[in-house]
Amino acid sequence: MADHHPSSPGRTVGLHEPQGHTDHDLPPPTYPIPIPPEKLAKALKLYISYGLEEGLEIKQASTDQYYLDVRPPSNAHKTTTVSGSSGISSLPSSDEVFDGKKVKPRSRKRLSPKSRAKAALIRCLGSCSVCRSRRVRCPLEHHDIENLERERLKSKTKPSERVARRLRCHFNARYPHRFCATRSTGNKYHVCSKEGYLTISHLKQHHKSTHTVSRCPRCGELFDNDTLRDTHARGDISCEMLLPEQWPGTGQAENINETIRQRISSILTSRGYYMLLQATKSAIDLWVDANIVEYAGTSALHKDRLELKNWYLIWLALFPDIPAPTHPCEWDLLSLFDLQC
Repeated sequence: MADHHPSSPGRTVGLHEPQGHTDHDLPPPTYPIPIPPEKLAKALKLYISYGLEEGLEIKQASTDQYYLDVRPPSNAHKTTTVSGSSGISSLPSSDEVFDGKKVKPRSRKRLSPKSRAKAALIRCLGSCSVCRSRRVRCPLEHHDIENLERERLKSKTKPSERVARRLRCHFNARYPHRFCATRSTGNKYHVCSKEGYLTISHLKQHHKSTHTVSRCPRCGELFDNDTLRDTHARGDISCEMLLPEQWPGTGQAENINETIRQRISSILTSRGYYMLLQATKSAIDLWVDANIVEYAGTSALHKDRLELKNWYLIWLALFPDIPAPTHPCEWDLLSLFDLQC
């Protein structure tokens, strides 16, 4: 005995054969369809690209009306492929004869950049069950585009409006009593002990202006600027030639010299992060998870996590043998680092 499948009358299935569900069997979706969290980051990137292409298309359309259109006819470059007995050749497009009737060759129009960006966005979001069953294009209005627009506007907020706590100078976090306003250094490092920096870019500018030093290429001695280094090099008594391994400041950094600068640039690249041990990567992820709310609040973005990750990577480049502090935004007075300074 056999039962008839409801979607295909001529097909028979056994009693114990499971009947598959089609899109017609599913309840109609509720519009707009929410965007899954795992797709939100990629969908936001594609949505921003779609908005840029749409803006460029509108701008181009408004510009073209002031110029004479001298482009060749639309069918001047169309070709059709004709297969012969020995190979395939391309000929200009023209009507073909099939069964005594003229048939116009099928040509596919090239998608505009806006259309390609829109298609990529819909492909990422996926078609709804209704459009998929009807085999038609799923419009963007079927998805929660307003959520993407909110995320886009949120990502455009300034760091001062998004960041709850500022990032601390690495040298002040390592040596809090040395890199601050003291009698020996005066106001040279007074900015290191201030409220901190909004982004890693701001912090790197501080490193460049305050902590970057010049090195003698012969003896490796460090100087605060290039002028002092050149004066040392032009001295009456030449310095002793030393190997790079013997230069001072090649281990734990107290300033940023050329060696340390190259180490920072290397570790901030994708390859440099890939070369880290898996245990180090796991420690970075746990450290970022523990500090993301303090740094950017409960509405933190992916870029905020990246800022914390880069802060940790710079610490590894500066002090490879010293564990990172518990918090990048404040100093724990009971920690081991404070006792060592």
